[in-house]
Amino acid sequence: MSKATQSGLPLSPEALSAMVRNVALREVEFNELVEVLQPLLLNKRRLTAEVELALSNALHELEGLADARDIINSLVDGFSAPALVLDEKGTVVATNAPIRIRFDIDTGSTIADLGLTNVHFQDFKQRVSDTAGITLVNLVPSREAIDHRPLLMVGQYDHSQSVYVLIALQQHWPASIERAVRDLFGLSARETDVLAGLAAGLTTDDIAQRRARKVTTVRQQVKSLLKKMGAASQIQAATLAAAASNAVSRSFGDELTLTLPNQREPWFKGEVERDGRRIGWRRFGRQGGVPVLFIHGPSFGAGEFEHDRLWAKEYGLDVLAVERPGYGRTDRPYKHDDPLHCQTADIQAVLAAQGLQPKRVVAHEVGLIVGLAWLQEYPNRVEQVLGVSCAPPFAEISQLEQMPAQQGIFILAARHAPWMAKLLLRLLVVRLRQLGSERWYQAVFEEGSEDLSVAQKSELRTGVVATYPFYTQQLGTGFEVDLQVMIQDWGHWVAECPVPITLLHGQDNPTTPVEYLSVFKALNPRVEIQCIEKSGLTLALSEPERIYRELARK
Repeated sequence: MSKATQSGLPLSPEALSAMVRNVALREVEFNELVEVLQPLLLNKRRLTAEVELALSNALHELEGLADARDIINSLVDGFSAPALVLDEKGTVVATNAPIRIRFDIDTGSTIADLGLTNVHFQDFKQRVSDTAGITLVNLVPSREAIDHRPLLMVGQYDHSQSVYVLIALQQHWPASIERAVRDLFGLSARETDVLAGLAAGLTTDDIAQRRARKVTTVRQQVKSLLKKMGAASQIQAATLAAAASNAVSRSFGDELTLTLPNQREPWFKGEVERDGRRIGWRRFGRQGGVPVLFIHGPSFGAGEFEHDRLWAKEYGLDVLAVERPGYGRTDRPYKHDDPLHCQTADIQAVLAAQGLQPKRVVAHEVGLIVGLAWLQEYPNRVEQVLGVSCAPPFAEISQLEQMPAQQGIFILAARHAPWMAKLLLRLLVVRLRQLGSERWYQAVFEEGSEDLSVAQKSELRTGVVATYPFYTQQLGTGFEVDLQVMIQDWGHWVAECPVPITLLHGQDNPTTPVEYLSVFKALNPRVEIQCIEKSGLTLALSEPERIYRELARK
């Protein structure tokens, strides 16, 4: 607990500024700062000029402290292949999601964790120095990792940051490359499948076993594809395919099929451009099924958890998730743009590009606001809106007082001043990175809470790790845009919604207690509320089957 003064102000402006600096340097816990700021922001009086000046100066200083770390993370964030950054001593200082999930390698890992001896590492550094370019290094992940096969990586030195950047050679290819190879050489679907196996280093026996085919059948398909490609050997054909795969290792705008190790259901990722901004999207479930628009919130990803993909397919749903501004790959709105209209226009652009006309909308948390606005702005064929763990418009300050402090503090700050919200969000990202990809939910849910217990279940680990970069890659920009939307008056979107709204809500949700859902009913008596017993804010993680069953209900 932070030390309070006799004046009623927990800390002097100078001490408050120092506390912010110490949070950024990871010497003070973020929650301690929340304890100090929350009473100030709940007070209806404005902060003193001295306090505002101290905090605004702290934000300026914090921006400078964060820049170098942000640049280092950006060196690997955009790669679809496993990638990491090493400092001169061989310590991992940045990773991307694929290497965290598949090989259990994260910030702070050492060369020993990578299966490298000091001699191997020094040899690698010498090769980089001798060639003044890229070279190869072979990593041997821990036996406890999901994927513990040797990992061949290309490495180079980044002089601007004095670090080594390592990127794995790809063993899969985007759907667009697969289509191009198939069309260019006139390959059948099965021949293309066999070629992909060869590119991944599989033998004909391996391919036959994995595809449950006879070896003689696979060998015949190999002969056929070699003839069509004009290749003299399997090695030549596989090399061509692997080269095409690695040429798009850092994929911008390409459609990419992803399947994580030990997971059954793939998903597709791609990008479109609108007015010079990049917009990311994901698609999963049953192709050609009931079309569903998925609008994610700030907590549970957009398809990273396999249960979403499994249940979507099980219930015959073709789900398209649009990455909202500041999350994943989608650029933030331009300064002159309305943050809500920007999101509805992004959604419409992706729907048009994918040729999808959704019949259902599922919106998580703040995503409901975006979904309701989109319904009003664009012609559609939607028959149902399903909201999951949604909070109503903030009609009273008591709603914010009820929320867990580490969640409500951001809305309080945004209502006070945008720059203060930005300060806290910057510190939140510092906290998230301090916790790392496996423990980041500790910054969202209170210690000892049932929600945190749900989020930390071992079977959810892969999804938790995969969602981490989705939320942190743009340094909390998505949270910032969400706050701009949440503090608006959006009650009329609820009242005027032209289709039925169903809300699924955890009975034990600490962020939005069930009694506050009456605000929805007051705005629109047709809203249906289903309260789920023994569930909290983490309803999307604890009851995923319930969500997709409801979407499939006619």
